[in-house]
Amino acid sequence: MRFAIKTRPEHTTWAQLREVWRAADDDLPPLRERFDRFDEGVESVVRLLSQETTTFGGRYVRLTGARCEPKPVQRPHPPVTIGGRGRTRTALTDSAEQWLSLKQTLVEHCGSLGRDPGEITCSVNIRVDGPGGIAEAAATASAYREAGADLAIMNLPLAADPAILTPLADALVPLA
Repeated sequence: MRFAIKTRPEHTTWAQLREVWRAADDDLPPLRERFDRFDEGVESVVRLLSQETTTFGGRYVRLTGARCEPKPVQRPHPPVTIGGRGRTRTALTDSAEQWLSLKQTLVEHCGSLGRDPGEITCSVNIRVDGPGGIAEAAATASAYREAGADLAIMNLPLAADPAILTPLADALVPLA
């Protein structure tokens, strides 16, 4: 089973997001505030998933003795995956070379914070365009591995035939 928390639908535009905020009788906050709200939201969810009771006194999220049951099997909590566009918090790239540059930025930021960058799993999503796209997807996975990716998530077409899994796995075995 895969556990995921999605903060913004993939195909939602910023104009649509502004309309959602306006419908709630509010204006879309400045970017820095949106990031701060996001950070507090992630921290509060992680605490809810890993503590018996959670008290959190953030600027935007406040919890007092909050519970979240049942607790997940994964300890201390399921992995948190954050993705998006931009160099300061999250990154989406089109090539292994761009990704390597972003990983180097991550390592520098971790160094300035005294955090071990090895604690962060850096992943990439790789599209597999059907059976004819397996070789290209495997080559892309290899390039990202050489650039330092820890995890490659292979995205199959929506109506993919399960028979694609065996040749895909065979093509990826050399990278294991």
